[in-house]
Amino acid sequence: GFVASFCSAISPKPCRRMGALRSLAVAQALAMAAAFAPRSPMFMSSPSTEAALVSSKLSQGRVAGVRIGSPDPERLLSFYGKLGMQASGQAVSFGPADGFACVSVAKGGEAQGDGLRAVVLCFPEIQAVAEAAEGAGGQVLAKTEEKKIGPSMIPDEDVEFSMNVTVGLVTDPDGNAVRLVQQNRKDGLFGVSLRVHNLEKAVEFYEGVLGMKTIRKRSNLPDEASISAFLAYGDADEGEEGAFVVELKYEYSEPEVNAGDVLQGIIITTTDVDGAVAAAKAYVENNAETAVSVSSEGGKGVIKDLDGYVIEIVDAESYVKEDA
Repeated sequence: GFVASFCSAISPKPCRRMGALRSLAVAQALAMAAAFAPRSPMFMSSPSTEAALVSSKLSQGRVAGVRIGSPDPERLLSFYGKLGMQASGQAVSFGPADGFACVSVAKGGEAQGDGLRAVVLCFPEIQAVAEAAEGAGGQVLAKTEEKKIGPSMIPDEDVEFSMNVTVGLVTDPDGNAVRLVQQNRKDGLFGVSLRVHNLEKAVEFYEGVLGMKTIRKRSNLPDEASISAFLAYGDADEGEEGAFVVELKYEYSEPEVNAGDVLQGIIITTTDVDGAVAAAKAYVENNAETAVSVSSEGGKGVIKDLDGYVIEIVDAESYVKEDA
């Protein structure tokens, strides 16, 4: 089956632009892309030698989750708990760390920036979740409703293709957008939507430096002047519904991204941290302007991309033990 991913936009302080955001959210809901669908072999990527090396080093890797900064971490953890996620220390998820991605929460979030567009969550029924979000200190920006989405360029879908998806848009107590998707899914934490300044370079970073795959790409015209690419690890292109998806979204005529400190890191686990970091460094050295920096800090790899987002490469076994 299809798993829907969303092109969601939010201003740094959405509560000040409620009317405009509600109108915008309706248009943006029409810009959603079905992120998991069978792909024709002709659209499978042909990675370079360097990209293949990085991919092999991260072949056992996965996106384990994201770290969100909040002025009030306990309030934010409580918010996600009231939406049905399970708490474990300073993180929430829909299941154990060895099989489910998590949202970990740390102190911060004062500099919201304009990069993180939304955290995307899936539930079998989202109307009650939207009401719970409002009761937990969030706000409803777009009411729950069914939307029709059209074809993608990757995979190459027929011009007549369309599907209906039920969606909603709320904020957390800090004002960050949370996109709700009505769908049964192994892991309800679908992923995140990030604004990027140069889509092609951003895709090259996630494919070449991180070894991820582009599973879908589509224009969001005429409803929104933007284009989105969706990337994931594993067999996501073959319908694996538990994979964490990163949406990279280029919005026409927008300035460079101010990443802020709400999204403090995307966490990737692997069985070979040193090998993955070395391969990433080699790729960046041979492919100019794909990342700002690649380094090792305290036994983990830390990579900053061109838009200022931070990616952490950590040991899979240690990560699961710490979360247990």
